[in-house]
Amino acid sequence: MALTLKGIDNDNEFYTAHYLATMLEEDLKPAISAWSTLGRASPAEQLKQLAKTWPAYQDDLAQQSTPADRFSREREFVTALLTALGYDATPVTRYGETNLEIALAAEALQPSGEPVVWAIHAPESSDPDSDPLDLPLGEDPEQSLEDILSADVFPLSTPPRWIIVLAGHHVVLVDRTKWAARRMLRFDLAILFTDRDA
Repeated sequence: MALTLKGIDNDNEFYTAHYLATMLEEDLKPAISAWSTLGRASPAEQLKQLAKTWPAYQDDLAQQSTPADRFSREREFVTALLTALGYDATPVTRYGETNLEIALAAEALQPSGEPVVWAIHAPESSDPDSDPLDLPLGEDPEQSLEDILSADVFPLSTPPRWIIVLAGHHVVLVDRTKWAARRMLRFDLAILFTDRDA
C-alpha cells in the first residue's frame, strides 16, 4: 500500500510516482525501526511533541508587533524543529560563490568538513502562501532565494547536496542533483502538525 503524503507536495516528481507507490514505504522501514529503539528521543516522537505546540505558537506569532520580533519567534520554532530532526541547530554564516553572506540556521558536515546539508530560515512573506523560494534573502530585494541557490550556493566548489528552506509554515527540501529540473519536496507544517490524517 502506498504511503499517504498529505501535507507533502512532490514537486516535478522529486520522487517518481512508481517509487512512491511501490518502494518508499519499504525504504523507510530501517529508519523507522532504528527510531523505535530511541523511545521518546526519536525524531518521530520529538516531532509529535512539537506538533502539540503548533496552535500556541501560531497564537504567539500573531502577537508579535514587528517583523523582527516575528522572525525571532519563528527562529525559536525553527531551532526546535531542526533539533527534533536531529540537527545541531547552531546558527553559522557561510559564503556563496560571489562572496554573498548566507546565514544558516543549521548545517550538517561530512567527516572531511565538506557540507552535506544547509538549513536556511527565510523571513516569511506578508502572504503566508507565497513560495519561500521567491523570497529575498539578503540586502537585494530583487534577488530571490531561488536566484541565490542557482548563482551562489550550487556553483561552489564544494556545495551542499541538500538545502532545507524554512519559512512560515513552509519547509522545502532541495536536492542539488535535481535542482536543474526544479524537483523538490514541499512540506506544509500547518497540515502536518494539525491534520490527524497527515
